[in-house]
Amino acid sequence: MIKKKAPKYSLENFSAGHFFEDLTDEDSFYCKKFFGGLSIYVYGRMVAFLCEHPGDREWRGEKFKSDIWNGCLIPSMYEYQNDLMKDLKGASSHPVIEKWLYLPQTSKHFETSMFRLAEMIKRKSLLVGIEPDLKSKKKTKSNRPNSVETRTRISDMRNLGPAVEKDLNAAGIYTASDVIQLGPEKTFIKMLEGRMKTNRSAKCCNALYLYSIYGAIHNLDWRAIPAKKKKEFKILTEKMRRSGKFERK
Repeated sequence: MIKKKAPKYSLENFSAGHFFEDLTDEDSFYCKKFFGGLSIYVYGRMVAFLCEHPGDREWRGEKFKSDIWNGCLIPSMYEYQNDLMKDLKGASSHPVIEKWLYLPQTSKHFETSMFRLAEMIKRKSLLVGIEPDLKSKKKTKSNRPNSVETRTRISDMRNLGPAVEKDLNAAGIYTASDVIQLGPEKTFIKMLEGRMKTNRSAKCCNALYLYSIYGAIHNLDWRAIPAKKKKEFKILTEKMRRSGKFERK
């Protein structure tokens, strides 16, 4: 029996592809050709880009000291790069696609960090990955963001449930990406505003909500967030209570 040759743009044909083999069991997993490399998608997000072009050190006339397309690029939101670099040793901002991190194959930490990256993806860490820009051929009129149903729901985030999701929806916040972009403080304020819009009490200026939102963004149990952050959130909520801004008239 003749064994079929794996497609050129598949995990089997990239030396670092084996790090993502466990993800192939997920129904949402797929990969495709992307600028001469392989982009990897799972859970509705682009989570990695593998490229193997050793010796390529030039981009649009600019020359670099090391290979720029030989390793793994990690799509992420710019504001979370510092947190990711702490978890993924050897990673740094890509010299061309600066909003993504780059883990070169030449790094002594490559293998360890790739295992760590795969683990973070399997845990659905919201620090890793971006939602692909899906352009619809048909334009539809709606007050809600396009394709909301295909994005990660707020209630699917760690620590957060349907009640918080309902409050945020009332304030126009529908997805996990919205929460990440806003950050914990602004998300908390939006939650309170949503309560007021639905004629519910917004006097719950409790730091525990901020712990939960921060933990959701960083994929941490709310009890495990840094002590420094807990102190900051307690001070913030105390100021908010004193302001009386969120008391119903």
